[in-house]
Order: sequence, then C-alpha cells, then structure tokens
Amino acid sequence: MASFYFTLLLVTIVILLIKVAWNPVLIFEYPYFMGAVFAVFIVPQAHSLILFPGKVSEQAVDDVMLMSLLCMLACVLGYKLSPSIAVFKRIAIPVVMHKLFQVGIAFVLISFIFAYQLARSSVGLEVQTQMSGITTVYLFFVGLIFPGFAICVIVLLRGFTLARLIITLIAGSIPLINVLGIRREPTVMLGLIIFLSWFYLRRRQPSRILIFSTLFSAMLMIPATGALRGYSESNQFNKISSFDFIGNFKAYFGRESTLELRNAAALIESTKRFGGYDFGAGYWNQIIFRYVPAQFIGIERKNAMMIGSYDENDKSMGSIGYEWSTGSTLTGMGDSFQHFGWFGCLFFLILAIFFRSVWLASLHQHAIIAQLLYILICTSAMRAVTHQTTDFLPGLIYKGVFLAVGMWYASVGNHSSPTKLAKR
Repeated sequence: MASFYFTLLLVTIVILLIKVAWNPVLIFEYPYFMGAVFAVFIVPQAHSLILFPGKVSEQAVDDVMLMSLLCMLACVLGYKLSPSIAVFKRIAIPVVMHKLFQVGIAFVLISFIFAYQLARSSVGLEVQTQMSGITTVYLFFVGLIFPGFAICVIVLLRGFTLARLIITLIAGSIPLINVLGIRREPTVMLGLIIFLSWFYLRRRQPSRILIFSTLFSAMLMIPATGALRGYSESNQFNKISSFDFIGNFKAYFGRESTLELRNAAALIESTKRFGGYDFGAGYWNQIIFRYVPAQFIGIERKNAMMIGSYDENDKSMGSIGYEWSTGSTLTGMGDSFQHFGWFGCLFFLILAIFFRSVWLASLHQHAIIAQLLYILICTSAMRAVTHQTTDFLPGLIYKGVFLAVGMWYASVGNHSSPTKLAKR
C-alpha cells in the first residue's frame, strides 16, 4: 500500500505544480507552496523509505505514506473553505509608513544589540544548536531582525530615500550571514521577504524558470546541507563550488540514510502500539518551552507548567527500539499523528483556512500589516511539514505579537488625516 499512497501523493503534488506553471503567482498561496515543500522535502525521502525501510516495520511505512497523503490533501481541501472574517478585519489595516519604518528600525536595533551580547557570551553562536540559560533570551530578541528587515524592505519599496536604503542594507546583514552559513529557514525567509514584498507592490507574475529552478536546487541542496555547512564554517567556500550535488543526491537516497520521514514512521508505529496520543498537549508544551524562561522562574516551576514530559518523543520511539539521529526532525506527519491520530491531518486544514484569510487580507494595497504577517509566517507553515506542527504556534505568536505592537503604533487610526498619511 505504501507505493499506492506514494503515487497518489505524487499525483496531487504534480497537479499543484502544473497549476503553478500555468499561473506562477499561485506559488505564493498556501496549498501550492506547501505542495512545493512536500515535493522537495517529503517526496525524495518517501521514495527512499519505501526502498530502505530500515528499523521500521512495513506497516509503519504504509502508515506514514498515508499520513503524508492525508496532510497534503488537507492543505488543498482546507483552502477551499470559507476564510475567517475575524482574521481579515483585524489585520487588513492601513498604517502610516514613516511610523512603521520607525518600528522596523527599533526591531533592527534591538536585534543588533542582542546579537552583540550573544557574540560576547561564553557559549556564543553554538547556542543555535543547543540553547540554554540567558542565551535563549538573546536569541529571542535577535530574531527580531526578520520582522525589522521585512518592514524596512516594504517601506523602502513604497518610498525610496537614501536613508531608508542604507538602513535596509544594514538590516539585511544578519540575514545574509545566516544565508552564508547555509541556514535553510533564514535563506527561505530572506527570499520571501524580497519577492513577496515586490509582488505586493507591483503585482507581477514571478518567473516560472526561477520558481522551478529554485525548487530543483532546494531538492538537491537539502541532503547536502550538512556538508555545505561544514565547508562554510571552515571557510572552504571553494569546495562548495565544486560540490557534486546530483551525485550526492543520488547517493543519499540510493542507500539507507538518515531520513526524517523514517523518524515519523517510527513515531506513528510506537504511538499506535502503545497508545501514546497526547491530544494536543505538545502544542502547549512547545509554547511553554519556547517562551517561559527557566532562568527566571526555575526549571521545576517551568516543568510543572507542562502537560506530561517534554521528551515523550524519545521515550515513545525508544519503546520500539528506535533511536533517532540528533539534529533530525519528526516531520509534521509524525507529530500530528501523535497528537490526534489520523485526525491530526486536520491541523493542516485549519492552517489552510487561516492562510487563506491572511492572504486575502494582504491583497489590499494598504494592508501592510497583513502583508508582513503573511511573509513572516510562511516559513512557520513550511516548518510544520519539515520539522513538526508544534513549531507553528510559537512562530505565529512571536511574529504576531511584535507586529501587533507595530500596528498599534503605526496604524492610520491613531493619526489625523488618514487618507493623506496612508500615502506617505
């Protein structure tokens, strides 16, 4: 059955990408960019998993293929449902551009201050892979660089001045450093900020060649990320230019390799066997883990706020003798099943309704906050596929709260002559 489910998944993705080829602007909408994520991240792993199941059972492979298909279909079907009017009304609000730019400058300045503190800390940038102590606070505020940079880009495109250009270039330095460090999510975020900001201003179709060449390149680069990151960290950039991406891709998926989708299969298998469903507790626990600082309230009090244990995944998969590799992920198919079984795919359906609501709001010319929100949460939706669905809510809260502050400060309603101000 695994091959049958895989074929249906592949057909669904191909249909979505054919529609993108016909109308390239669709790549910015939820089911289509999610289809692209499934194409470059899930499909190669699914093919490899069917050939090399490793330490998971044949039934587990069937189950993870079915769950992948259900999640992809939920993305498509959910987008056909009615959008949320409440979401639409709350974010489709015009703002005063120079006030919004001040917000962007503040975000960038805060980010640089905490990036400096992070660089001075004893742990330094190593905390990107293992966060603890005060460094988690530093990283929390360093993340403001992306909302700040996005604001600067959008304001610059709507009214060029030399000062805005200089500040925008300075703001783009940290995202660029992340790109040079072969960080996947910051790279995608940087591209979305630039291309979606341009689209909202000009409403022009993106290039078909650019879209599909980017997807093909991403498919080749994902299995090469570890090697490329090593070359970057050791300043061996000449090896990157001569790296055999196609050969590495064939080798990686032509043998039994570390696969996130195998982790998902193991998690589904252990959840079914021992009934380890958490019924959504993981969503709450992830918020507590990310935003309640143990250094201020104590680790015991923080743990007491969680439902169950935060390391349940390790215990669950360990119960079937499966150990997942450090640095790999569970994928949204694995953790959504652990929450609600087969109904876990409905997470992607709910997400589709939300994204359609934000997208429609963002199409209004002066709904800058809606545009910023859409740009900034796209990578969170992608992480729901590549990492785990529990990552989405913390990302939404982070970006939503700070954008709400910007909206409160810069909204037209807080100033006189709204028509005139909206054009600034």
